[in-house]
Amino acid sequence: MTLSRGQGAPGEAWATGQTIWLPKVSNYAGFNRPEAARRDGISSGVAFPISLGEEQLGVIELFSRDERQPDGDLIRLVTNLGSQL
Repeated sequence: MTLSRGQGAPGEAWATGQTIWLPKVSNYAGFNRPEAARRDGISSGVAFPISLGEEQLGVIELFSRDERQPDGDLIRLVTNLGSQL
């Protein structure tokens, strides 16, 4: 699936350069695959940019079947990871 800047959580992470945490993907209006998430039991997700300085080169999106609230340590970890890839 190809998304534009600002489209869905990956597009939002790409456009803003910020990590996007989705505690419950079904509550996120911009989530692009709600049927697939329900079918596969996906509950939460995080999208974080792959960055080179101020430029966003791509986005990695990860999902969980468990509902997970935002975790500051994990957000810092994936944000740092995205700047080192």
